[in-house]
Amino acid sequence: MPGVFILNVVCAVCIRTWPELFVDRGAHVWLIVIQIISFGGYLLYVVRFYFNLAPLIAAAHCEWDNATGDRELS
Repeated sequence: MPGVFILNVVCAVCIRTWPELFVDRGAHVWLIVIQIISFGGYLLYVVRFYFNLAPLIAAAHCEWDNATGDRELS
């Protein structure tokens, strides 16, 4: 997430510093493309992270259910 913030700050600084290039000549479109690609990469990273995390959560949930079931039988 810090990378997304830094990218947005860099884009804002570039547009503020060189408005004739990014606004008048249409180079802001390249900044938009970079942001969309970065968002897609971050989205893939998050999906992959949670995909790898899901089995661990399921195993912990089963372990908690078994621990609760043992206490109820006692």
